Amino acid sequence: MLSNNTRALNALVGKSETEIHKVVLDVADCGDIPLELTPSKKKKVVVGALNNADTDGMLAVLINRNPAGIVAGLAAVARLLEAQESVLVLRRRDTDAEARLQRYALDVNINLSVRYADHLDTSEYSNAAFADICYLAAIADALVGVEPAAVLSIDGGAPIEVAFGQTLRELIGVANVKGLLIDHAFFPKEIIDSLITPELVRGSGVINVINDSNCIVEACREEIDKLISACCGRCTFCREGLYQHSKIIDSIVKGRGKQDDIAIAEELGMAMRISYGCSLGLRAAEPIMSAIQVFGSEISAHIDRHLCPTGSCTAYVHFYVEPGECVGCGNCSKVCPCGGIEEKAGYTPFIDEFSCVKCGDCVSACEVKAIKKCVGSLPGSAKSPRKVKNYCDGRPVQQENTERDRLRRRHLSDRHTNGNE
Repeated sequence: MLSNNTRALNALVGKSETEIHKVVLDVADCGDIPLELTPSKKKKVVVGALNNADTDGMLAVLINRNPAGIVAGLAAVARLLEAQESVLVLRRRDTDAEARLQRYALDVNINLSVRYADHLDTSEYSNAAFADICYLAAIADALVGVEPAAVLSIDGGAPIEVAFGQTLRELIGVANVKGLLIDHAFFPKEIIDSLITPELVRGSGVINVINDSNCIVEACREEIDKLISACCGRCTFCREGLYQHSKIIDSIVKGRGKQDDIAIAEELGMAMRISYGCSLGLRAAEPIMSAIQVFGSEISAHIDRHLCPTGSCTAYVHFYVEPGECVGCGNCSKVCPCGGIEEKAGYTPFIDEFSCVKCGDCVSACEVKAIKKCVGSLPGSAKSPRKVKNYCDGRPVQQENTERDRLRRRHLSDRHTNGNE
């Protein structure tokens, strides 16, 4: 898959249509929308491209590393369907890659056109068959008797070739795994014991590990944003469904979500799954639908308990001043960009929740680490200003490398006493 399969070009020349058909039928289609390879259904054009839902584009590496295999697979499909023209749609212009593809096309005698577009517009082609480029490379491997494999990228790593039948555990391990994100869909952590199959890794070949520090709602929003960026906007359910899903998940991230939103998202998702024009439309509902199914309790925590379990969503994060540690130096209010910290001599500063933009500048500015961050409800001591026990009257405070807060407070008290003598 990741090496240039020139042998497939020679193997193709010596095979009959019957032999090619048998080989191709044994290869699992990597595309989201399987290609119908019935010899009786002739096509004018065969088009090879990445799935529109593949927003990562990792599999484009096959164009540079296995151009011969791509052309051989394309030629095999074209011969089966008696297509007069073969087309490859690439997302990036690459004249060197195009020259190699055209050279290999001459070897197998096909009329190849190379075009460039961010996504495949199926309406531009009449009487056409569409195939994923990973599927074409797998056909080429099968032509020379090589067992097709999966091309995967784990957590943004370099593409690797993995034999089907291995478990995900062998690639990922088990440390700190909350779940997996595979081609826009979320899976529970138990999936790591599953065998790698064409159905499991169908699509982009990209697998991301969701660990305990990753917020599912934030991860879901990122996936929806990727799909929106790749959406052409022509299909109503895809366009409007993604827009509404984005609004729903954004409201949850910002602390304004309601349980009714979940029901609306699911209803929209069901409609999107049956009303699509390409692989992106087919996959458009996956982020939010799979997140609800697998991590519904974490989403509900955001809505019902106003709690982000990972502390990632700033709307559910609170900053407050710990009265027993504050010395009243005033550094926090000086750096606050929104003027949301109220001060009164002799009292702890009070952070106004309505004004706070959750930037965390006050935490960095506090030299005695008296400003705390919490997820969920604020402690009672943080709901109103309290008298400062070791008030320093606005003098700069130098943080000491003491091991206990008691010693630090004694040090600050001694400095204040000496300063008044």
